[in-house]
Amino acid sequence: MADNHFDIIVIGSGPGGASLARRLAPAGKRILMLERGDWLPRSAENWDPRKVFIESAYQAHEIWHDKTGTAFHPGLHYCVGDNS
Repeated sequence: MADNHFDIIVIGSGPGGASLARRLAPAGKRILMLERGDWLPRSAENWDPRKVFIESAYQAHEIWHDKTGTAFHPGLHYCVGDNS
């Protein structure tokens, strides 16, 4: 049976989560990083600002609501490394 004990669980692999895990790793603790998304596919489109920022190629298609109930698109990317 696998040992499923972790000393630290980091949620998200964006700049904050990745920096935290990197800083804690030398302590010898068992760290589990949880990420909602998958790896960004390797393609020429990743380097095309129009495709990424104008056409929103990798943005999540979910709707959030503000405190008044107004719907908006948060413009998030769920992938390893987050919005970085």
